[in-house]
Amino acid sequence: MQKLILIVDDEKAARFGMKMALEKDGYNVMEASDGIEAFDIIRAKNPSLIFLDINMPKINGIQVLEEINRMESPPMIVIVTAYGSERVAVDAMKKGAYDYIAKPYEIDELRLIAKHAFEKLSLEEENARLRSEIDRLGS
Repeated sequence: MQKLILIVDDEKAARFGMKMALEKDGYNVMEASDGIEAFDIIRAKNPSLIFLDINMPKINGIQVLEEINRMESPPMIVIVTAYGSERVAVDAMKKGAYDYIAKPYEIDELRLIAKHAFEKLSLEEENARLRSEIDRLGS
């Protein structure tokens, strides 16, 4: 499984900090400054995990989340929200986000969320492979 992460945030410093932390754990990290750029990268590179900021110009994170979840095989999404906006994050999770992280966040928390997300993706991939194998043997 490719471990490609896309960070979508209009704040360059926020993207840079996340990227540095996640690259130290061996992930390949790409960046988008808004939802429009994110869609282009998702279509071209198919990242497995997206850290998606809620508050962005042009198109907000909830709109991006909803659009991504209409895709055939959507990537896993972690919502990035301002401290105190947990209600928004919970709403995003009801709309399909995997998890959320509040700014300012601890680097260890960010890394742990990424680690757990990739463990879940790996289990889902293994589950699909085993189901396929069972179906093949049952035919």
